[in-house]
Amino acid sequence: MPSPVTPFGVRGVGEVGTIPPGAAVANAVCDALADHGVELTALPITPEAIWSALAGRVAAREPELAPTPADLPDGGVEY
Repeated sequence: MPSPVTPFGVRGVGEVGTIPPGAAVANAVCDALADHGVELTALPITPEAIWSALAGRVAAREPELAPTPADLPDGGVEY
């Protein structure tokens, strides 16, 4: 049955296949970044947004320091 709202009476059938892939890719990127403690909350997800998020996480992380003798259970006393 021809569509009454389009100039040639055609109906769209191809749009449905173009919607899910974008969401699947965005979900895959967010899932991969979750292992690194990064959460993207804005679109579009561009390479620059990913690099900035990763760089921000690294910059915000405090460096892990080795324990000082005072941090040891025996107070750093050598036997």
